[in-house]
Amino acid sequence: MSDSSPWEEKRGMLLSHDYLLSRCNYLPKSSQVLQEPIHKALSLINASLKVRFEPQLTLLLQLILYKLSIWNNGASYGARLQGLKYSVPSGSEKIFAPSGLPRRILLLHGTLTVILPYIHTKLRSHALSSAWPDALSSDRRRKAWNVLTSLESSYTLLTLPSFLVFLWNGRYRTKTLVKRRLCYKQ
Repeated sequence: MSDSSPWEEKRGMLLSHDYLLSRCNYLPKSSQVLQEPIHKALSLINASLKVRFEPQLTLLLQLILYKLSIWNNGASYGARLQGLKYSVPSGSEKIFAPSGLPRRILLLHGTLTVILPYIHTKLRSHALSSAWPDALSSDRRRKAWNVLTSLESSYTLLTLPSFLVFLWNGRYRTKTLVKRRLCYKQ
C-alpha cells in the first residue's frame, strides 16, 4: 500500500507535466504595452485625439510588430522566447520574406491577423455610432448589424474547439488556412 494520499499522487502527476505550463504565453500583447505611453501622450495633448486615432495607432503598431517579428524572424516574440519558429511545407514558392517563409503566406497571415481585425473594429465602431442595432428590423442597417453579430458569434464558436484541443494536449494549433505551423528552432 502506498504511503501517499490520492491528492499527493495527483499533485505529483500535475507537477510532472510542467512542460505544458511552460508553453503558455504569459507576456502581455506587445502592441498593448507600446500603446500605453502613446495614449498617455495623446491624452495630455488633447483627450479627443486618443479616441479619434486609437484604431489607426493600433494598426500601425501591429503592422510594425508584425514586420519586426514574424516577417523578419519567422516567429512572434512569445514564440521566440519558447524556442519556436513558424515553418511551412516545401512548395513551389519563389519569393521569400527575410524570415525565409513565403511572402504570399505571410501576406495572407498578416491580412487575417492584423488588417481584418482593424476593418472589423472600424466597421463595428461605425455601426455603433450610427445606431445600427437600434434601427427597425426591416432596415438594411439592422440586417447588416445582425449579419455582423452572427459572424462574430460563428467565429468565436469555431475557434473554441481548436482552443480546447490546445488546452487538452498542449500542442500548438496548426494554422491550416495559411499552411504554417510552429515548430522548434533547429
